[in-house]
Order: sequence, then structure tokens, then C-alpha cells
Amino acid sequence: MAAALAYLILPDRSVHAGFVFLGMLTAGSVLFIVWLPGRLPQQPDRQPDTTGFKWNLKQVLLLTLVFMQLSAVGGLWAYLEPLGIHAGLRAHAAQLLVSAMLFMQVLGGCLGILLVRRVPDYSMLAIAAFLLAGIALGMYITADQGINVFLGLCALFALIYLMLTPFQVRIALQIDPSGRIAGLIPGMQLLGCAFGPLLASQWVSGDNAQPVLLVSVWLSVSALCLIALLHRRAVDRRVGVVGGV
Repeated sequence: MAAALAYLILPDRSVHAGFVFLGMLTAGSVLFIVWLPGRLPQQPDRQPDTTGFKWNLKQVLLLTLVFMQLSAVGGLWAYLEPLGIHAGLRAHAAQLLVSAMLFMQVLGGCLGILLVRRVPDYSMLAIAAFLLAGIALGMYITADQGINVFLGLCALFALIYLMLTPFQVRIALQIDPSGRIAGLIPGMQLLGCAFGPLLASQWVSGDNAQPVLLVSVWLSVSALCLIALLHRRAVDRRVGVVGGV
């Protein structure tokens, strides 16, 4: 849909036509109501166990980690179009790039689901943080090296983006099996996606969005440090449990 807007509708028609297209698309979803079940199956009446829950350092570290990682992603993503234009893309091509990256995000999410039971959680998050920092730094260093390098880095960036979520949720369930912390993960992701552009905008001057890349590098490195701290806390607890046995 994003590609249809960027390639077919917005170039030949006004922005208002884009909103009309989105409205028609949203209204069309009403047709799928006929396939929804009439009622949901009855679930046993169980009250959630709210006793005994206490915040600890690992839970705070994980939520802060999620916030920092998505801040790094959001800060770069929000300025992707001016970064693409600076790399040599035309404005229309930069809009199409965003559509292509949305497709890569879907692939990344599917890949994360496949890998979540096969790759260690902390190792995957550490590798992702290292790669995100490397991608942003690579975009900054190779800004004048042509379009192909920029496009390759964008593809890798989009692939990693949604790959993070399954691993973040799995660690949350390990820390808190009740699921309370896992339920906060999406909220922290949204806060991070909003905070990243806000922070990065403080260093943007005119059409020069290159400093955004350095902000993303700093956020990713900070996330990498949080992963190390969180992993150390998890290892210390396992060692303590084994020693107690």
C-alpha cells in the first residue's frame, strides 16, 4: 500500500487523493467482518494473580534496553528520506525506499520468529545492537560513496528492526513468567520510536540530517552496554540458584 501511494497516487494526484485512498482502504476492511466468529469461546473465570509482584533491577534494565534500541531505530527511520536524498536519491525514489524497507521489516519479523528458539536471546540482541550501530556509522562514513552502499545498509537496517521483538519478549517472559513485563514491551517500543526522533532533532540543522546517524550510533552503543549488564545479572542469578542447591 505504501508503494502504491508513493508510485501511483501521490505523483499524479494531490495529497488529498492519498487520504481518500487510505479512507477507502480502511472502509473496505468492514467487508471482512462476515468472517469473524459470532462469539468467542467461553474462557474460565480466572482472576490474574497480582500478589507478590515486585519491581527489580532486571525488569528495569530490560525495559530501558527496549526503549534505547527502538530510540536508535526510530531516530534513524524518521530521517530516512533526507538521508536518502543526501546519499543521491531523488525525492520520489526516497519515498519508494521507505516502502521497500517496510517489506524488509516483514521479512525481519518472520526471521525473528524462526530464530527465537534457535539463537541465544542475549547474543542476538547484542549482535543486533552492534549491527545497528555499525549501519548508522557506515551511513555516516559512506555518505558520499554512492547510492548502492546506502541502499544495502538500509535493507540490513530494516531486516534487523522487527527481528528484535521476539527476543525482547522472550527475555521478558524469562524474567517475569506472569507476562506483566512482556505486556509493557510494546509500550516501551512506541516510546522509544517517539523519543529517538525527538532527541535526534536537536542536532538537525536545515536539510543536514547527518548528525542523526551519530545519535543513533550512541543509542545503539548504550543499548549494547545495557545488554551486557542485563546478561550479567541473569548469569549471577543462575549461579546463585545453583550454589544454593
